[in-house]
Amino acid sequence: MITTASVAPYIRRAKLSNSRWFGSHLFSFLATSIDTDGQFALMEVMLPAGQEPPAHTHRIDDEAFYILGGEIEFRIGCETVLARKGDFVLLPAGIEHSFRVLGPPARVLLISAPGGLDEVFTELSQPARRMGIRTNPPPLDLGSFLTGFGRKGLSFAPLNAPPVSLALKSNPALATRPAVGLSRWYCGQLLTPLTTGSETNGRFAMIEALGRRGEEPPLHVHE
Repeated sequence: MITTASVAPYIRRAKLSNSRWFGSHLFSFLATSIDTDGQFALMEVMLPAGQEPPAHTHRIDDEAFYILGGEIEFRIGCETVLARKGDFVLLPAGIEHSFRVLGPPARVLLISAPGGLDEVFTELSQPARRMGIRTNPPPLDLGSFLTGFGRKGLSFAPLNAPPVSLALKSNPALATRPAVGLSRWYCGQLLTPLTTGSETNGRFAMIEALGRRGEEPPLHVHE
């Protein structure tokens, strides 16, 4: 195959060689900003309870979570939403949010578009020694934490500050759970849109697909 694209195709899975400990969290970098020419970053993350970041706002990137396991309660402005396995949560830029892991460690796909946050997670983390959360991690350097994420457009609310009230709509985040009413059959595949390009200002779309052997699409090219 001959390609002139600036982004090269590849397949990658979460393994020790591409995983790092950020505090107690395990980050496995599946697609970095370098891999995607800055369009997005995709990370598989294991999140233990009690180690969540304070409320914060992204000024540049949209952030999204696809829940692979566990339960996470998200606060978006003054609203809360509970996300479980199979749920997708979109957190658009400019909206203050926080989250809380309920019970055992949660496992998520974390998407950031455009990319850039992955660079800070890499800078402030250490190579993982095993594929699991880190117990008794060293404390994060607060100055490096604020400087690094501030460079990528994140601002953090003061501790114990009241939630920011949002008047635009009751639930500014998009929490989607695959359901019959959302799904469509296409060429033998069951497709469920979790978020669309119109909901992310054209940055990305996310679709859950259920396919059967022998009904794959023909060879094709994305322009």
